[in-house]
Amino acid sequence: EAPSTEWYFAEGYQGFFDTYLLIANPGAVDATVTVTFLREGTGPLLRSYQIGPTSRATVYAGLEPELLNRSFSMVVESDVPLIAERAMYWSRPGKFWAGGHESAGVTSPELSWFLAEGATGPYFDEFILVANPNNAPVDLMIRYLLKDGTTLDKTATIAAKARLTINVELQDVLLADTAVSTTLTA
Repeated sequence: EAPSTEWYFAEGYQGFFDTYLLIANPGAVDATVTVTFLREGTGPLLRSYQIGPTSRATVYAGLEPELLNRSFSMVVESDVPLIAERAMYWSRPGKFWAGGHESAGVTSPELSWFLAEGATGPYFDEFILVANPNNAPVDLMIRYLLKDGTTLDKTATIAAKARLTINVELQDVLLADTAVSTTLTA
């Protein structure tokens, strides 16, 4: 809704996808921005950027060798309020980009998330991506809401300063070919 000094993104991958962090500094002074890439399976990667007043910058994850063929989340921290979004594109042979999607970040981590849309089966793969920007591991309660009104509960632990990818269809046989909503509580 407005510029912020903190932005959080659960989704990022550099390999099959090309991930871009887009930052706008609408203010009248330079912004010093630190991006913490919360990598899955290893420690965080920190990078700093200077962004001039009333300008835009693009951070391409493909320029960071430590991010190649890796899943990650991002935490953006700035000394002045700014706006941050994440864009991801994928390619096909003979085409620069075959498709893509974009999302604004959120300005604070939350203890609960509600995901209404979800499906698994022959045409759908559902992945839930969770970031832990904290200095300690976080326990996660995952409740799957099935179309027949029943629920299925699972748990996971997210390492400190890391990302977790949950492949929904591998969590239980009941989730292998179904429509599903999900609640997450940390």
